[in-house]
Amino acid sequence: SKGLVRNLRSLAGELSWIAGIVPRLRPFVSHLWAAIHDSGCEQQRAGTGRSSGCRRPKGSVFLRRVEHALRWTLAFLEGECGGLQRTFRVRDRVHLPGLVIRTDASTSGMGAVLCPAEDDAVLEYWADKIDENDRARFGAARGDPAFMPEFELLAVLVSLRVWGAQLRDASVSVVVQADATAALGVALRLASPKPLMNALAAESALDLECHRADMVTGEH
Repeated sequence: SKGLVRNLRSLAGELSWIAGIVPRLRPFVSHLWAAIHDSGCEQQRAGTGRSSGCRRPKGSVFLRRVEHALRWTLAFLEGECGGLQRTFRVRDRVHLPGLVIRTDASTSGMGAVLCPAEDDAVLEYWADKIDENDRARFGAARGDPAFMPEFELLAVLVSLRVWGAQLRDASVSVVVQADATAALGVALRLASPKPLMNALAAESALDLECHRADMVTGEH
């Protein structure tokens, strides 16, 4: 209504409960909570009891801040990637994953290899430069190492897009070979307090769900 969303806190609370059962919803729920606590308005009201300086009514959030997360949540729950279901087989619990993805990135490029879990034979690989368009999207300067976690996580996401067909219904071990432990942590949790990292995690979560693939483990 008029560019505002109301009662979002109640919705975010219910989705947080669902995310405890379906972890791949976490990045979308994190997006909602970030908007709820945004711009210091909540803290300002808590400290003064006034809404001076806040351009939105109490208890509301600007739609443009959460529309992306709400649309993806609807797509997720309405079965955009198929019905939400998971089948657990005993043999999957006692066997090693069938595939391993090893990724790496720098300030100038990124790439990955796809290997069988039992040895280091390379089945396929991809590699790409990080160009000006990439840096503009991330807001990074040329050679700036501050965005290494984002580039490392982008390499994981690109790998899921490149090898989606091979990963379908597979138990997949994603091995992130990098110094950026932040990227590894986000890849495993599928959520981050940093908006850009959380957005990449959200895209990864949807890809994994669409391919019915599991990220079993990660190694630094």
